[in-house]
Amino acid sequence: MAKKLKEAIPSMEAMMSPQAIQRSRQRAEQEIMAIKLGQLRERFGLKQSEIEHFSKDRTLETGEEILLRV
Repeated sequence: MAKKLKEAIPSMEAMMSPQAIQRSRQRAEQEIMAIKLGQLRERFGLKQSEIEHFSKDRTLETGEEILLRV
């Protein structure tokens, strides 16, 4: 089964344009970042609204880097 999963992405990418692959990878990175930020906030008991100058939507849309000091 693990082998099939490893083959799945290259098989799908073979049917996609380079631009679609790039968009898909960028979106995956954004989703991973959102998950990690959520985990970090949870770890420190913070709500998104409690973090000054932070807008998840703006950050994900622009790809802007965030530095959280803990």
